[in-house]
Amino acid sequence: MQPVWWALGAVAIAVAAFVVMVGPTKIGQWILQGRQALVADENKSSEAMDEKQIVHAVEGAKSIKQAMKSPDSFKLESMTIMPSGAVCYVYLAKNEFGGVVKAAAVFFKDEIATLETQGFDLRWKDECQGKKGKDVTGFGELMVY
Repeated sequence: MQPVWWALGAVAIAVAAFVVMVGPTKIGQWILQGRQALVADENKSSEAMDEKQIVHAVEGAKSIKQAMKSPDSFKLESMTIMPSGAVCYVYLAKNEFGGVVKAAAVFFKDEIATLETQGFDLRWKDECQGKKGKDVTGFGELMVY
């Protein structure tokens, strides 16, 4: 049992000597740099996730546009990525009579629900109505047209 105490004592003396030689300020700087590196890595992975979500949202908008009877009439008003991962769209489109109407869609779990889709109202209420998300309309306007 005594050799264990000798080893622990030797380690404690070595750590104390290291702190005295290097200085507490330098050790604090190393700790701060390590924390900053962890935060930077976290931000990079967050940005990568944001890019992936934006690409997913743009693909949804393209699908909505392509499925329309008059795709050229598609005008994106808003495209919002919600915390749940759903994407909420509000857009203008021509109806079968040639009039421009406001429409909406929800892209969630690789399914797009539009006003014509059964259960759309419930999906919109659950995912979009009165909720805040990340507005990425600008990306949609650049990449869909």
